[in-house]
Amino acid sequence: MRKRLMFDYADAFVAMPGGIGTIEELAEVMTWRKLDRHQKPILVANFHGFWSPWLNLLDHLEDGGFLSGQISMACLVAEMPAAILPMLQRGVCFTQAQLPQGARLSVNTALAS
Repeated sequence: MRKRLMFDYADAFVAMPGGIGTIEELAEVMTWRKLDRHQKPILVANFHGFWSPWLNLLDHLEDGGFLSGQISMACLVAEMPAAILPMLQRGVCFTQAQLPQGARLSVNTALAS
């Protein structure tokens, strides 16, 4: 129930450095992306190279033919905290015409353990 609410209310997914729960949730939103259940941005906060092994694993899976390049390329990677919001603002697929009158685009962060 918690993950479903997180998914429904999020405009984007941000994986901060975390543990096994964060890895599981990140893999799940990537899987949902592959299954065309969403087109929401997925961002990996790779501070001090924390997610570099994960990103290398994605490259390894792609090289072995087990992961399409569309999925690994769908992940935005921010090396610095200040880069997160600008990257998400560019990655969110809304036009002003799709937003209700007077509404502002907000980006909910999820996947933080």
